[in-house]
Amino acid sequence: GLHRVPLANLEDQFLSLEADGSCALTEVIRVIGPFPNVKNLLTGTSTVGPSTLRLTYTKVIDGTGAELTSSQARSVKLRLAALSKSLLVVAAASIDADDWLVFEREDDFADA
Repeated sequence: GLHRVPLANLEDQFLSLEADGSCALTEVIRVIGPFPNVKNLLTGTSTVGPSTLRLTYTKVIDGTGAELTSSQARSVKLRLAALSKSLLVVAAASIDADDWLVFEREDDFADA
């Protein structure tokens, strides 16, 4: 994706997990220089297991508004470290070590 392009940085991720198993992830990518931020929207389903969280994205809308095809759908398995009503901590395996992702519940984005 764009976050792998030189001078582009994955700035933020906003994850929504719903009780019906649906999920949405918004990626905000910052491109260094006089360029606007780019937003990617990934939607699909989530499954919580005893020590795992699996996110399966079936629809991806990239920063240009183009919808990626179903053949480009992806599934991500994360190690679940902590889960409560207000906090989600997962580890994503990478080449060097685990990359930790911490998501904090936010009910009102306008006041955040």
